[in-house]
Amino acid sequence: MNSMYKMSIKKYVLVAISLLISSLSSCMPVDYSGELVNGYTLYRTSGISIGIDSPNEGILFIDNITRINIENGLIFGKISELEPELQRFVRDQQNPGYFIVDTETDDFVLALSKQEWLERLAENGISEEPVLLRPSSFRDEPALVTMLKAILRISS
Repeated sequence: MNSMYKMSIKKYVLVAISLLISSLSSCMPVDYSGELVNGYTLYRTSGISIGIDSPNEGILFIDNITRINIENGLIFGKISELEPELQRFVRDQQNPGYFIVDTETDDFVLALSKQEWLERLAENGISEEPVLLRPSSFRDEPALVTMLKAILRISS
């Protein structure tokens, strides 16, 4: 076979695979995920649902996490209350307030007041109010980008 023919087949295969992946991307369960600390991961499953997964216990919780950070083996942040028009899209979520996950013990607490949260952080060596970041600050590449890069490596 001549090289021109091989190249055009390769292009058609790449286009077909890309279209297939694009159509499947709406079925993917994870918008993005990211590594946190000690094997814990953060994953976003919709515009309002972000979960924290433990390597030992599996899914710890899924909620409307709006701010998060990591220090001293702790994952901590804020869960905001959903606006009334979005509340109908969730079932067991809604633990507004602050949270702390101890990655050494897999223990976590939800719905803390700001004062309780600051006190518990201080007990764990975080004496000043920490800066909280958007969850997207911790994300890795979207799953679709990772898959497309793998396909392009295989085809070259």
